[in-house]
Amino acid sequence: MYGEDDEVLKGRGLARKRWVTLQEANVLADVVEEEAPDHIFESGTANGYSTSWLGLLGTPVTTYDIVNRAKVWGERNPAHITCVNEKFSSMVEHAKTVEGKKLFFIDGNHNSSGVKADVEAVLEVIEKGDVIVFHDLNCRAVIRFWHRLAGDEGREVHYKETKYDTQRGMGKLVFKGVGHERKT
Repeated sequence: MYGEDDEVLKGRGLARKRWVTLQEANVLADVVEEEAPDHIFESGTANGYSTSWLGLLGTPVTTYDIVNRAKVWGERNPAHITCVNEKFSSMVEHAKTVEGKKLFFIDGNHNSSGVKADVEAVLEVIEKGDVIVFHDLNCRAVIRFWHRLAGDEGREVHYKETKYDTQRGMGKLVFKGVGHERKT
């Protein structure tokens, strides 16, 4: 399961099982570079491997997970990454205070109620130009919410859609500012 990159990580004491593949991690880093968000909110920290790639450029990342697991960075938590051991829905109040472009990475609970809760939390705070990235589009519950947001169910399209051909499926939606806009 580990690639050559893991030998480098092991040498630095960072190798642990990860949930995103190296290819998917590179997609995350590329999306962050391309979209240049001012803040990133992640649902589902797990071991922090995806978090590390999201924060590769030094963009502030706030990551949420109800399970507190060991992280790939060990005790050396990067200053620009904040781990919160709460449900992703607790992100709403913080996100309302963040100025500028936001990127939301949905990779938490993969059942229907979990994905629904994560998406509903994002819809409370999303603004024109913000980005939602989904991981695990091969999961039925995740793809169902992707289709709802991307407009594949007969709704007016509110997002610009990009899919990435990765092992578990990834996609990016850029909010166009119509339909679900946050009420102020």
